[in-house]
Amino acid sequence: MIIEKAQVVAVDGDYAVVQTERRGACGHCATREGCGVQLLDRLISTRVCRLSVLNKLDARVGDNVQIGIAEGSVVVGALLVYAVPLLFVLLALALAVVVFGPETSDMIAILSGLTGFFIGLITTRLYSRRLNNKTQYQTILLSIEKDPSDSTRVVFTP
Repeated sequence: MIIEKAQVVAVDGDYAVVQTERRGACGHCATREGCGVQLLDRLISTRVCRLSVLNKLDARVGDNVQIGIAEGSVVVGALLVYAVPLLFVLLALALAVVVFGPETSDMIAILSGLTGFFIGLITTRLYSRRLNNKTQYQTILLSIEKDPSDSTRVVFTP
C-alpha cells in the first residue's frame, strides 16, 4: 500500500475531498539533477493534488488524514497509460505494412502510427472508466490524525 498524508478540504455526501502536496522524485536517486526530472518538476506549476475518497471514517474539513492506494492499482494504471498506446502504435504500423506492403511510404507509416496512438488513448480512457468504479483501484481513507486540542472526538483507524 502506498500511503500519503493529506488534508480534508471539503465533504460532499459520502465522500471527502482531500488535498495533498505533490512532491517531485528528485533527490531520491543517485543522478539527482542530471536526469532532467527536476527541470520538468519546475515547469509544472500545480503543486497541489485534490481527489475524492470515500469518507467511511467521518472525516471533517480541516482534518489531517492518511490516504492509501494499492501498489497493484498503480502498476495497472502505469500499464494502461504507457503500454496500451504503444501496443496500438506497433499494431497499426504492422497492419500498414501488411496492407501496403514492405515498401510503405513514410507518410503512411506516420499516419498509421498516429492513428494507432489515438486508438490506444481512446481504449485506455474507456477501460480506465470501467476500473474507476472498482474499489480495489480507488484511493481509500486509512486514518485520521487526531488533533490534540480536540479531546471530545474519538478517531477510529480501521
